[in-house]
Amino acid sequence: MTAWHDPFGERIKANVRQCDKCGTELDEGDNAYFTGLDMLCLDCAEAAARAQAEQDTVETIQTRFHAMEQRGLTRRDIDALYDLLQDVMGDEESAIEDNLADMRVILDEWGEGYVA
Repeated sequence: MTAWHDPFGERIKANVRQCDKCGTELDEGDNAYFTGLDMLCLDCAEAAARAQAEQDTVETIQTRFHAMEQRGLTRRDIDALYDLLQDVMGDEESAIEDNLADMRVILDEWGEGYVA
């Protein structure tokens, strides 16, 4: 029979109470948040959740864009994508802006001769 490997259980039994990201000691009053294989403090867990939400937003926009591009963009599609881009660009993350810059260029090109 194969033994079950439980890294979190092992860490708790060994009384390892430290954030994997920043090294903050997690005392009895703190909660440990488990994400993937990491045990994180509240601040790092919230930052990881925000980063994942931003990535999900970028992936959603990219998926919609590619679907629209396949069937031919309409003016409504272009307006909707600009609105989504503007919402994401409201965030101060330059990484998001870099990821979406190519789509903005293509939208500008399609805007010149859009399908009515």
